[in-house]
Amino acid sequence: REAEVLRRIALANRGPLANDALVRLFTEIISACRALEQPLSVAYLGPQGTFSEMALGKQFGANVEAQPCASIDDVFRAAETGAAQYAVVPVENSSDGAIGRTLDLLLTTPLKICAEVVLRVQQNLMAKRPS
Repeated sequence: REAEVLRRIALANRGPLANDALVRLFTEIISACRALEQPLSVAYLGPQGTFSEMALGKQFGANVEAQPCASIDDVFRAAETGAAQYAVVPVENSSDGAIGRTLDLLLTTPLKICAEVVLRVQQNLMAKRPS
């Protein structure tokens, strides 16, 4: 339902904000309203600062209880046991392709995919200049 709301907002957008900015803004509004009704907890492959945490923020906004987990198995376990209402796991990446453990657990657990988040990943190599 929220995805449909965001899609309609983007379609109705006449500016001056870009669609991406408007969708991010409304994602945060929805996140804040949801947190007032009932706090949402989401497990993700941690630690803080990972691409999984970025995907969590893009999907759910900042007003959630983010639970970093040490492994993909731990993320699935948190969702299966009810310790988290949702789980964010990597399915594929540009360097390794499909993430086998995620796919295995999707086949062997009762959990279902409810959304896909695509992130543009950009990394930079930096070095200190010799003095």
